[in-house]
Amino acid sequence: MLAKIEDLFIKSTDTILMALKVIDKAGQNGTKVAFVVDKSKKLLGIVNDGDIRRALLKNPTLEQSVSSIMMKNFISVSENSSRTAVLDKMKSLAINQIPELDENGVVVGLHLLRDFVDTNPLPNVAIVMAGGKGTRLYPLTENLPKPMIKVAGVPILEHIIHHLVGSGIKKIYLSVNFMSEIIEDYFKDGSSFGCSIDYLRETKPLGTAGALSLLPKLNENFLLMNGDLITQFDVRTILNSHKKNKNIVTIGTYDHLTKIPYGVLKVNKEEVLEIKEKPELHNLVNAGIYILNPQILQTIPKNQIYFATDIINNCFSKNEKVGYHLLEDDWIDVGEHKQLENARGGS
Repeated sequence: MLAKIEDLFIKSTDTILMALKVIDKAGQNGTKVAFVVDKSKKLLGIVNDGDIRRALLKNPTLEQSVSSIMMKNFISVSENSSRTAVLDKMKSLAINQIPELDENGVVVGLHLLRDFVDTNPLPNVAIVMAGGKGTRLYPLTENLPKPMIKVAGVPILEHIIHHLVGSGIKKIYLSVNFMSEIIEDYFKDGSSFGCSIDYLRETKPLGTAGALSLLPKLNENFLLMNGDLITQFDVRTILNSHKKNKNIVTIGTYDHLTKIPYGVLKVNKEEVLEIKEKPELHNLVNAGIYILNPQILQTIPKNQIYFATDIINNCFSKNEKVGYHLLEDDWIDVGEHKQLENARGGS
């Protein structure tokens, strides 16, 4: 079994036989590659089992130097690459593994496609709200639905769908209204994205939850999320948390940090009791991601504006359990130009 990345390292002077032994040992862990590195562990080339087979067909000797068959024009990602960026590169290039390099070209990790895509699909469906006009992002949204704005060269909604599918969600409903034809023409039935997509077509804006009334009957807990989020939240973990805690609704939350650039005083009448210099305030905020029990659908009014907060307040009124789950991964709500700039890597 692969214990550490160094188990895959070989020298350029090593033989094909040595590379074959490394690949064979690591292959027990699903890895079929060896990294040719120099003394500083900088990656010089990659050798996989296919390279060895082709080499042996041409010159059947295991004592041949591995430097003669290694791939020098290899594909890699930086150690700062997001999960979505790595997965997208793997999918677009049809590769199952890709090395992670630091700024000096040193191998620091290996991404395997199987780590992104669980082979066991989830029975749960996801509903993504993609019908808003995105007026705060005007003029970008004058002729384009907000979820179709590109981040890292890919529409926000495509990032979301890749993440859901990679997490095991195979059935997705997109709630659409504003310029819905652009979204439907792009994603179609979802088959090219590894899932099945159906559309909840709003004839008028129905809020963040009104389109749930258009769903067919569901038998499993389902995921509801906004279509303008850049996030890598763990889908399976929040689903498991919801089930474990026996919630009716679970709200995905994010730890929002507010930095106050001044000294803050705690006072009593005219007396100063304490002063904190530039304190940081932490608040749990609604991340626009929810897990809901299927019976919630019976409470959604037909063809009326209805919000996720209405669902939650209705649960409160009936003393039904509403829980929360802290999302520990990056989360950006792309609602305004500044947030879009941050999602695109701006400061």
